[in-house]
Amino acid sequence: MPTERKCRKLKDDNDVAPITLLMRQYYNNPNHLKKQQEKKERYRNDPEYRESVKLKSLLAYYKKKANQLESQIA
Repeated sequence: MPTERKCRKLKDDNDVAPITLLMRQYYNNPNHLKKQQEKKERYRNDPEYRESVKLKSLLAYYKKKANQLESQIA
């Protein structure tokens, strides 16, 4: 059984910035939620996909580190 997350109190739609309203529309969209669920299922069930995600994130991390070191030298 998944653990329940504690919800923080969200502001009313009248009290938030317009960009927040757009983000709520996007992330509460059923199509977005369906895509996210499919990604989770694929990550759980496909070891090859899981490995590729890990390798991509490692590559991005080391590229970022290399750029930081280059900017320190220059």
